[in-house]
Amino acid sequence: MPKKINVVSLPSDAEIIDVPVSEIPSFLFVMGKALPDMVKGTSHKYWANLRCEKRGPPFFMTGPNGGSPAYRIRDVVNYLTRRPVKTFNEQ
Repeated sequence: MPKKINVVSLPSDAEIIDVPVSEIPSFLFVMGKALPDMVKGTSHKYWANLRCEKRGPPFFMTGPNGGSPAYRIRDVVNYLTRRPVKTFNEQ
């Protein structure tokens, strides 16, 4: 039986900003452990499977003896938005 997910709403003072991918600095990184929090609906296992299968966005191993994976935020956004589904509204 699947686990129940606790839904957490955004704080009232949170702002969602829309930044074009080209304006995201290339030096901003996110650690692999934080990706499920950044990309809702995914788990750490999803990202681990992509790494193991040599698919998904490029990543860098940090720390001694391999360490933890780190992703450029720009690469993650490009990976997730590379195949948009074209839809239309009938009016």
